[in-house]
Amino acid sequence: MNDIIEHEMDGMILLNKSKGYTSFQELGRLKKIIKLKKTGHAGTLDKEAEGLLLVCLGKSTKLLKFLVGMDKVYTAEFTFGEQRSTDDIAGEVIKSYNATIHLDTIDLSLNKYRGIIEQTPPNYSAVHVDGKRAYKIALAGNTPIIKARTVTIYSLELLQTYLNSITVKIRCSSGTYIRSIARDIGIDTGYYAYMSALKRNQIGDFTIEQSYSIDQIEKNEFKIVTPNDILSDIDELILNPQAIHKIKDGKKLFFDDFVTVPENDGYYKINNNNKLMAVVQKINSDIIYDLVY
Repeated sequence: MNDIIEHEMDGMILLNKSKGYTSFQELGRLKKIIKLKKTGHAGTLDKEAEGLLLVCLGKSTKLLKFLVGMDKVYTAEFTFGEQRSTDDIAGEVIKSYNATIHLDTIDLSLNKYRGIIEQTPPNYSAVHVDGKRAYKIALAGNTPIIKARTVTIYSLELLQTYLNSITVKIRCSSGTYIRSIARDIGIDTGYYAYMSALKRNQIGDFTIEQSYSIDQIEKNEFKIVTPNDILSDIDELILNPQAIHKIKDGKKLFFDDFVTVPENDGYYKINNNNKLMAVVQKINSDIIYDLVY
């Protein structure tokens, strides 16, 4: 991350979410401290999970759509011997295995979950099934019919083994359910399994080491990521100084308004004195506003 400015209520806080709070509850605690109503976050964590949440503030909530599809890194604990209704520690035991668990069998099974895989989200998840959230169908006593989806597991590293559990580090595409990996490995081995702990360490280039706990924020010991650096993955177009007024006036931009014109289509940011002014999209021979900041 490059420029980080202190305590302006416009930008993004990297929040280290605590266990025992839903993402919504943790966001509520944050809003009370910073006294700001307009916030939004990318990438919900379940109540018993901990780790990195990206929380945009004020005008920067406009930028959330550029954060939701980023790759993620997790560490997780999978406990064997039980399958649970929610595929995590919060659920009821629905199947059990009471014989010897061979960790080398588990280790071998991990290979199946590296690369591009098909994965079915948990029954107790927020995916939509016929217009309803899957978890609402499950809570009503019914089984949601959830379609498998394609996700990418860039790496799955075995960090630690215990008597009946393992700790893994997973780098994956957005939309991956770590609970489902635990469940499926348990089914494959016949040992059954559930996710007993989860920590999110990274989203895109933003890491847990850069984040702040609620306690730190309450003590005013935090910094805010600038809007410009929220979009660190988006290339910048350099606008000719005489064309800056066009953005302020909402006038159409042309290629000759820029110092250089990119060859590739896609999103680009426009700054003025290192402050974000707009995000535009180049489509063939046209420059289209996506948002004006």
